[in-house]
Amino acid sequence: MTADPLTDEVSKRICNHMNRDHLDSVHALAQYYCGLNDIKSALMVSISETNILIEANGRQLKIPFQHQISNSDEAHRIIVQMIRQIPEAS
Repeated sequence: MTADPLTDEVSKRICNHMNRDHLDSVHALAQYYCGLNDIKSALMVSISETNILIEANGRQLKIPFQHQISNSDEAHRIIVQMIRQIPEAS
């Protein structure tokens, strides 16, 4: 399977998948990378070449990637890597 360029449509597809199937990981990302402890709600809003945008407890949070990405495969790899770095999520 070939990787899709990181367009708005691809970002929306990734976010919908994460919010539907991995919401616990979205919460963990906001908690670990942004220091939020009492998360009542969190949704992945978008993925760009440089960051993840999460809305948590009514706040917009940007979580930067360690390097720039350009397609869906790279987005998948870096998000999985970031989640695996979270001690409780491992």
